[in-house]
Amino acid sequence: MAGYVWCRYTDLLVISQTLETSIFETINPEIKYVPVLKALQFSNFDANDEVIIYTITGNAIAKFKVQHKILSNNYRKGIYIVQVRTKNGMIAKKIII
Repeated sequence: MAGYVWCRYTDLLVISQTLETSIFETINPEIKYVPVLKALQFSNFDANDEVIIYTITGNAIAKFKVQHKILSNNYRKGIYIVQVRTKNGMIAKKIII
């Protein structure tokens, strides 16, 4: 029977768990500004990740833990750099408010 591999049920279960974790690891974190809501939205981050918002000149103006949505009413119109520090590194994105 060339080309066939016989597996026990437990072997298939292990393969299934491996596929699920590899799919989870491909989810990319995302930072975006939603003008209609006047809010920054963070997707696929851990609650312990840290957000720092910088002005275009490099001054840090806010520092907090990741939340799903942050209202931007406290910020003037302009260009900001939003940086998120995770356990795996850092992600930064330019946001225009």
